[in-house]
Amino acid sequence: SRIVVIIIMVFIVPPSIAQEALPVTVMPVVEVSIAEEIALTGDLLARRVSMLSSEVDGIIKGIYIDDGSVVHTDQVIADLDTDIAQINRDTAAAELAEAHATLAESKRRHGELAKLKTQNHTSKTSVAAAQAQIAIDNAARARAVSQLKRATTLLEKHQITAPFSGIANRKLVEVGQWIDTKTALIELVDTDLLRLEIPVPQFYFAAVNQNTPVQIRFDALPDKILESSVTAIIPISNSASRTFRVRIDIPNAEHQLAPGMT
Repeated sequence: SRIVVIIIMVFIVPPSIAQEALPVTVMPVVEVSIAEEIALTGDLLARRVSMLSSEVDGIIKGIYIDDGSVVHTDQVIADLDTDIAQINRDTAAAELAEAHATLAESKRRHGELAKLKTQNHTSKTSVAAAQAQIAIDNAARARAVSQLKRATTLLEKHQITAPFSGIANRKLVEVGQWIDTKTALIELVDTDLLRLEIPVPQFYFAAVNQNTPVQIRFDALPDKILESSVTAIIPISNSASRTFRVRIDIPNAEHQLAPGMT
């Protein structure tokens, strides 16, 4: 908001010199901007927190992280025992090979019957039956291909990888433990981008926008002030505290900050 301030200085003189010329001082009109600064306290939160689990059941064969480990995207964090899954994949591969051989034989037989048909040594029905058998064997081969893909995918899912980079906050399983798809393996916290959430009195709702400048100081880093601006405004008021939330995203590539800081 802008306020125009006009300053007029009037000197009161005694009656004895009222007839004399009065001294007058003229000051220029000054236009100033007045900004209100509000000091608020908020909490630093992680952008993403995930309780990682497996897509298949099994026994933990190896786990490669611990509390506080730095984890990168696609890094292997655990392996499950793959003995049964490997057998299932080998079986599916053998069934596909059999389906290929069966289809090849059907095509060979159809070729022979078609040649005999040209010489009138076999019936149209036999040739048609051989052609139908090729279609059946083609379908069987497609099914075998699908079964092999499924068995291969299940085998690959016995290795659990990290979906994003972060810090392993808690390791929740150990080697030799049986897990299912509901079992949490680790709690992974993304610390590369943190979010500061601040409750702002609802009185200031109309005044805060994404151009509102922000200065941030953390208790853990009292000598460092970060300059930023509002990232998002959550336009839902808390009826108990009469506040609304303001969010500020803070890059944390150097990992000087941590979730939970004030």
